[in-house]
Amino acid sequence: MRDWLVSEINVGYYLPRLFGQDSWGIMTRYALLLVVAVLQVLDILAVTGQDRPRDQAQAYFHFTLGSLHSGSKDFRLAIEEFEKAVSLDPDSIQLRLEFARTLIRSGEISRAVEETQRAIKMDPESAEAHYFLGQIYAGYQGGRGNLADKAVEELERVLELDSDHEEALYHLGRLYLLRQNHKAAADAFEHLIELRPGLLEAYYNQALALVELGEVGRSIQILEQSLEVRKDHAEILLLLGRLHEQTRRLDRAVDLYITASQYKSDPKLLLRIGTLLLDQRRLHEGINILKRSVVQYPQNLEIRVVLGRVLKESRKYEEAAEVFRDVLEDDPNQKEASFELARTLAGLGDRRGAIERFKSLLNEAFAPDFKEALKTHMGLLYHDDRQYGKAISLFEEVLTSRSDDPDAKRRLIYALKDAGRLEEALSRASELLGDHPNNPYALMTRAQVLSASDRLGEGVDLLEKELSRKDHPEIFYLTISQLYMDHKNYEEAEKSIKEGLDFKPESEPMQFQLAATYERQEKVSDAEAEFKRILGLNPANAGVLNYLGYMLADRGIRLDEALSYITRATKMDPYNGAYMDSLGWVYFKLERLDEAEVNLKKAAQLTEDPTIYDHLGDLYMELGQLEKALKYYRRCVQVATDEEYERVQKKLLDLEQRLLPKTR
Repeated sequence: MRDWLVSEINVGYYLPRLFGQDSWGIMTRYALLLVVAVLQVLDILAVTGQDRPRDQAQAYFHFTLGSLHSGSKDFRLAIEEFEKAVSLDPDSIQLRLEFARTLIRSGEISRAVEETQRAIKMDPESAEAHYFLGQIYAGYQGGRGNLADKAVEELERVLELDSDHEEALYHLGRLYLLRQNHKAAADAFEHLIELRPGLLEAYYNQALALVELGEVGRSIQILEQSLEVRKDHAEILLLLGRLHEQTRRLDRAVDLYITASQYKSDPKLLLRIGTLLLDQRRLHEGINILKRSVVQYPQNLEIRVVLGRVLKESRKYEEAAEVFRDVLEDDPNQKEASFELARTLAGLGDRRGAIERFKSLLNEAFAPDFKEALKTHMGLLYHDDRQYGKAISLFEEVLTSRSDDPDAKRRLIYALKDAGRLEEALSRASELLGDHPNNPYALMTRAQVLSASDRLGEGVDLLEKELSRKDHPEIFYLTISQLYMDHKNYEEAEKSIKEGLDFKPESEPMQFQLAATYERQEKVSDAEAEFKRILGLNPANAGVLNYLGYMLADRGIRLDEALSYITRATKMDPYNGAYMDSLGWVYFKLERLDEAEVNLKKAAQLTEDPTIYDHLGDLYMELGQLEKALKYYRRCVQVATDEEYERVQKKLLDLEQRLLPKTR
């Protein structure tokens, strides 16, 4: 009968907990009516001489009033009522624990500990009392300090009494984590998951413990298992994403972060998503997510800078430049935006604008690594602009602080080679290969400089000897073939690339090179068949589309088909100077001269190339604008290779003869 009385009377305390604090008024009336009814029953029992039940009923009357006052945060009255209740029923563990709860809520922690300890003395086997005392100790100093030891001791005692006590397992596991007892924490949460497979916090905390134990794979397995229970726990998604990122499963990491962003609003998370998508070349997704992020967090400049970088990498240079300029308008000192704007200007063909921006950044105080990056980018732009002396000076400056960097050495060697300083290039290439004998690119660089020095055989032998010793990647076969192509030995170029295809038949770059060797030998049908075979497997290969279209256009055949191929290539890469030259040239062949002029001039802006200047000269000859034709022929012969020089020099001399009377 006593258990029934306790459970029924406690309705006045527990119903508000179940239905919320707004229900206190209604619950109070029902609780008091219930107490009065119980007291009336116990009055009848008292008549028969059973006084003890009446004392218990009065105790629980005061207990109920105390609970109601506690719920309304009137702790002074609540404590008074609990004291009366305990005095009437001093042997009730339940009363003392509820009194202790109210003392905690009122801030009287020491008294709460005392009441709980009395309850334990009354019943040392009470798991609930030990659990409650453990909670007090854990919460009093956040599970740290001397009380943490007492908290662990009490909770471990709970599990001795009840090994399946879920709350004790959870709080003890958390304490183990805080105290870096990761093995015990992992075991506690594993047991808890067995008892409560739907408790996501248990999966999360077990995974944390396993990570600290170095068991990342098992941690991932646990978290993936938790997603079968529920997929909207943001912290689990984030932790799982970080672990997949750590193990280089970046696709999975990004997908988890994107899902987490639906449940957690955090600009840093969106920034991480955008950066990973950029690193993985998932540029279209990155643009969409980052554009939404910019709308959501318009003042976050970091997100806008990453958006600009993704747009730049997508070759959407005009959009990227606009983003970077907007960032710099809001914060002129945003150095990353200024640096990326310079790189974007280079992509737009504004090499001089890019160089000036890099120069302005160099004048400011930066870490040495960043200054070296600025000098490297400037050097590459000078190299592209055929200002070899300036490029060489910058590359040499970089090498003074990065003397062991093979890539920095190679950049200098290529600039020396293209500047015609072949002896210096050869010397540097020998040093590079001596310092990095196992670097395949050092070997290739040496071979290319030998070839440029009219020592083709030595260059080819160097690469072929290495091929005979090791199973090298396709780049060696491509390099040997290209060296033969540079010397117009197209048959050997074809032979070497076919050997490479025997080694790796699925290689698109080598298939492309084979088609190019066919084209140079006027095996047009073979070249076309090879190009179309590549397109059958990869219709989005812009390089193949451009080459195939230009091959047809340059020969004046199937010009509409050629235009279709080249147009597709330029849509994929609208800032590629070679593609724009092809487009202008096919328009020239189609006698659509206005469109030819627009695209050839754009090509000349994007790329410093003698073929483009030759095409512009031919265009202006056709338009009868001879002075402009003269200008571009002269520019062509200034930068042309030997073969181009001879061909264009003849056009230039003929035109100068035609214009000679006008100059007298």
